[in-house]
Amino acid sequence: MALSTVLRVDRIRAPLLATERIAAIEELLTELPLSPDLRDRVRTATLRREDEVTTGIGGGVAIPHARVEGVTTPLLALGVAPDGIDFLSIDGGYVNLVFLLVSADEQTNAHLALLSELCGFLNDPERRSRLAKASTADEALAIING
Repeated sequence: MALSTVLRVDRIRAPLLATERIAAIEELLTELPLSPDLRDRVRTATLRREDEVTTGIGGGVAIPHARVEGVTTPLLALGVAPDGIDFLSIDGGYVNLVFLLVSADEQTNAHLALLSELCGFLNDPERRSRLAKASTADEALAIING
């Protein structure tokens, strides 16, 4: 599943207003088309995972994610944090790119495929740097769509 099929311009915050990791996740949750009840369950699952192990994967990137019953299709939101956010990243650095990925509990393959696609995209340091400097949602999406 390609990133371009799940990430839309209206699900991108550039710039992200949050200055700390929990607030960043909360802000990105507001971009996803979820009912209030489902949003609460996604928030709980995402924050529980974040408490267990950091989703700050290094290189200025965090990918908070969760699989939750009731989500009908994989959803992805992106926040660009120009000043960086402390996500307790494995490399100790601040995060400029926060991707929130949410899938249905039973969509393990789609969830893992999107994580893989995302990591492949972010493996290019130049592209990652350009995306971290995006000042608008349209600019960020253009970089992702390449």
